[in-house]
Amino acid sequence: LDLDPQSSVSYMLLSRQGLDQHEAQQKTLPKLFADALTKIEQPALSYVVRFSGDLHELQQSRNPAGFVSIVPSVPKLWFQQYDFDRLQFAAGTSPVDAMTAILRKFLEQLEGQYDCVLMDCAPGFGSLTRAALLISDVVVAPTIADTTSIRSLGDFVNLGMTQRLGVAPAEKLRVIVSRFTNTIIQNRALDQLRQGYNVVGSPIPVLDQVAIATEMLHGRIRAYSEKYRRPIYNRLSTHVQGLSEALYHDIFRIGR
Repeated sequence: LDLDPQSSVSYMLLSRQGLDQHEAQQKTLPKLFADALTKIEQPALSYVVRFSGDLHELQQSRNPAGFVSIVPSVPKLWFQQYDFDRLQFAAGTSPVDAMTAILRKFLEQLEGQYDCVLMDCAPGFGSLTRAALLISDVVVAPTIADTTSIRSLGDFVNLGMTQRLGVAPAEKLRVIVSRFTNTIIQNRALDQLRQGYNVVGSPIPVLDQVAIATEMLHGRIRAYSEKYRRPIYNRLSTHVQGLSEALYHDIFRIGR
């Protein structure tokens, strides 16, 4: 579920052209919320783009490797979320409670069809992000090993998750460290993070050279190894694969 109006996950999986096509078919998260507000009942799968990855491994629907689906976002979600909050406040109801109810109902209709659901949230602490934090089993917080990011993470955990939502971070929160340069300062910050949080996997190194090229390759099925063709990219694919496996097993360890 792409809950971020920046729509980066949707663009990366579908390309801009593909996202435009699925928006025209009304397969988006804003459409889901609009229908919920107007009491229009649609099957949950009508909002879902199935087989949405462009990697060969994700196209093998009958293979144990499985497949990826997405409920895409589009930038107008920014404005829809503002209108949604305004209407709920005018009616004397909580936007967070209303969004939580919509997402819970949607996910209940998909029960048993997916192993796990990822909700990509926008930066900040808007009502949609708060709803996702409340209904999720595990919260994955990406951060950088530096003083400013550690302070921001602390505020998110203490002021946001604990004080505002009443969520126990020790049980829910998993931290991943990205953009790691292996300097003395970053290693000290990494030690500080590991002392205070459940840090999953090893830090992901900085690889700004990685070119996703979703536009150029749209419509062409690639293998995972093709996405990171040069030797330097193998480091990133190794980290991503290890991190994915660690999170996957951690989620199922707690009963999902």
